[in-house]
Amino acid sequence: MKLLRITLSLLLLAILLPFAGQAQESPVQKWLHAFEDRNDITTVSISGAMFKMLSRINSSDPDYQDIVKFAAKLQDFKIVILEGDAAKAKEKSEFSRLLAAAPLGNFEELMSIREKGDQITFRALQQNNYVRELIMTVSGSGDQVIIFIKGNFKLSELTQISDNMNITGMDKIKKMKK
Repeated sequence: MKLLRITLSLLLLAILLPFAGQAQESPVQKWLHAFEDRNDITTVSISGAMFKMLSRINSSDPDYQDIVKFAAKLQDFKIVILEGDAAKAKEKSEFSRLLAAAPLGNFEELMSIREKGDQITFRALQQNNYVRELIMTVSGSGDQVIIFIKGNFKLSELTQISDNMNITGMDKIKKMKK
């Protein structure tokens, strides 16, 4: 009887353990909360539950099918924007300070672009050639933008669908193809 309880407990633990890690927020997700309550910053957050709902919508559009297939691999998607008009010196300085405090110690810099006064940087946390977390930052003279993606996907999958999406900042991902 005791052996049966131990076996059932271990089986239950083995079944539930993979889900325990999914519910936890990463340090970057916690850091992004600092931007949420600011009036001068626009934030967009899409949860894994929303991505699952999207995967249930039927469409014959092949571009939509690619996006849905990719979305099924995502757990979180956040965009943070300090728009150029609102980007006065004080707000830009605060945004830069918050950006400098990002917990990116385990992230690998994939690419950095300096273009027309903007600094664009891509960093990823990868495991077995799959991206677990990707953060893109754009800072400089215009809009200040952060795009954060958490999931389990290949970088090539992201660059492929970035052509089909019309989201602020996604056009910068196309540069990763080059």
